[in-house]
Amino acid sequence: MAKSFKLEAGTIHMALVRDVQNTEEIRKKIQSGDETLRACGLVRPSLILDPIQLVVAANKSLLSAQREDLTTKSVITETLYNLSPSKNIRQSLVNFGIGAGDKDVLVFVVGDDDDFRHLEAARHVISGRWVDINELEGISDKSRIKKMYDIKDTESECFDLLDSVVSRIAVKKCL
Repeated sequence: MAKSFKLEAGTIHMALVRDVQNTEEIRKKIQSGDETLRACGLVRPSLILDPIQLVVAANKSLLSAQREDLTTKSVITETLYNLSPSKNIRQSLVNFGIGAGDKDVLVFVVGDDDDFRHLEAARHVISGRWVDINELEGISDKSRIKKMYDIKDTESECFDLLDSVVSRIAVKKCL
């Protein structure tokens, strides 16, 4: 169910949870700095087309952390920030972090291979169906993603939507 990807600077582990029953409780735990979820990031999966989108954002975050050049306070929040086309940190966290009424959550942990244990610990906190990451494709809201990343019809006629999104994530700090 969970999937891991090797990055240039570490590893990202991710899992998809559907029909989450305790989103508000999870949000409170994150805001209070609860130990169980401290190492986990939670993303609104309707804004993610493919795991590669999160992989690119996480890799940028780890590389920024190695250079001591984080825009935010942690690799997790930096990853959410990197996913967003906005340079406003708060807006990025609101848009890509989970909302009170969300029923689907993409959980991720960024770090080393052994950090997978944090994803396993999250299983005890997040009440829902832990499903295959490939179900992400059915959750993605392509029209919302196009709007968020300002992808016009002319661009989407020439380029794959995922390519357009990943390109924007990759060059965010360059522009």
